[in-house]
Amino acid sequence: MSDSCSKYEQSPDGLNKKGLIVFLHALDHPTGMWKEYIEYMNSYNEYDIWVPVVKSHGNTDIYSALNGLVGPLKSYLTRWPSRPVVLIGSSNGARLALSLEVFFRDFPNKMLIVSISGLFQGTNRLWLRWMFTNSQFYKEYQYQSSDCLQLLSKAREPLRRPELRQHIFYGSGKDVAVVPLNSSYPVLGLREEFLYLPEEGHVSVVNIIKLEVLERAIQWFNDISDLDE
Repeated sequence: MSDSCSKYEQSPDGLNKKGLIVFLHALDHPTGMWKEYIEYMNSYNEYDIWVPVVKSHGNTDIYSALNGLVGPLKSYLTRWPSRPVVLIGSSNGARLALSLEVFFRDFPNKMLIVSISGLFQGTNRLWLRWMFTNSQFYKEYQYQSSDCLQLLSKAREPLRRPELRQHIFYGSGKDVAVVPLNSSYPVLGLREEFLYLPEEGHVSVVNIIKLEVLERAIQWFNDISDLDE
């Protein structure tokens, strides 16, 4: 991938005080899938950006994938408890984003989680991926697997401070990977928002909604700052 993206694979350094934005890539996709997002956010030069490489490019069980993410994010949240964080994930990255939000529920940092083409209940369309996919990953992504349902159960637990979290879920009508489509729209009971794009595919939707997602993230950062003043 280009150097303009690779430098953001390192742990966030906290140089920008307005907050942190984390991009979590899809299964077997490079972090470069977020290149246009990074370039757009860089034009503001106000936010820390972290684009981690998930272990085995996501082709591993959820716990192994999270191991490389929890430590750096915990360090950031602990050092700067007043700074807001935006987590944006595509496909498997969306599941990781929700998992991180659940893991850090007791931290005081405000969080916006944007999930694109997530498979939160798994899918009935894994086709022949079992031939080249980690066996535990394959098991986890079966439709309504115990792993999927366990994550959703934890995500639905009442928040002590609901104002600290906001969820936005995007799904697409021509997404052949998410079957049934409601797997991208988990009902958490946390004032979440659901957005539907009828004509886009599983990954192509990412760049189609780039401006909408990032402008909403920036507005969220600004609204949070206004509340804290």
